[in-house]
Amino acid sequence: MRCLEDNRKPTLDMLQGAVGWRLAPTVTCNKIHFRRMKIDILANIKLDQKKLQKQFPTISNGIYAAVNDITIGNELKIYAGPWWKDPAQIEFLKEIVAS
Repeated sequence: MRCLEDNRKPTLDMLQGAVGWRLAPTVTCNKIHFRRMKIDILANIKLDQKKLQKQFPTISNGIYAAVNDITIGNELKIYAGPWWKDPAQIEFLKEIVAS
């Protein structure tokens, strides 16, 4: 996301205006990883399940990640290509947020 390139802590407004949201593999994030990675909760956003399923029909339910302990640290990657070339992406977050 271009809004994160300057290393500032993102705001909700920055993220809502960011272009190019990618569906990453389902992972877990326990309290230890949360603390070690210094992840902060920025906001609670309610997603519309119908919109989410329409945009990402192959979304995982998370059972495999939970059973096999696949953590967020294993899947963090930077995608440098244009957002529109990855089929597992949407342009704006509002496309899947509940009204």
